Amino acid sequence: MNTMPTREYLLECFDYCEKSGIVVWKTRPEKHFKNIDRMKKFNKKWAGKQVGYLSKWGHLFFKINGKNQQLHRIIFKMMTGVEPTKQIDHIDGNGSNNAWDNIREADNSTNGFNKLLQKNNTTGFKGVYWNAECKKFAAKVEAYGQRIYLGLFDSAELAHKAYIEKAIELHGEFHNPGY
Repeated sequence: MNTMPTREYLLECFDYCEKSGIVVWKTRPEKHFKNIDRMKKFNKKWAGKQVGYLSKWGHLFFKINGKNQQLHRIIFKMMTGVEPTKQIDHIDGNGSNNAWDNIREADNSTNGFNKLLQKNNTTGFKGVYWNAECKKFAAKVEAYGQRIYLGLFDSAELAHKAYIEKAIELHGEFHNPGY
């Protein structure tokens, strides 16, 4: 990950709406540029415009001072004054929702707890799969590199209920039912 500019520099560059998560370029001062012509060109093109483009991973990226940055990490630094040392987790699973109450620091494991239902899931329920041999639904939960088998169930809904109960116990505030 790229080293970020200082908080003060970022606050000179951006306006951030905590509620919507939208970041807009400010008119940047001359000291941010090599010369006044570059400043004028940049401000004419970008001042007042929303920051970021959506990546294939669903997060907003942008470039500042020739370096690619993840917008949610810049927002974290702008709001806290500290460069994040961990991943930034989007609580609702939407990587482009950068509202302040939707982002938090998380380590790799806890960030993984918050994943949404995977596209290849055939049951429609996170943590649930069809056990063809037993002709029943099975549930499992993962935590800190271990898979915990939760049993066989007559319905996907019952298996998912068992998953949610265990996920809350193991994942705490980072649990995500996968809806």
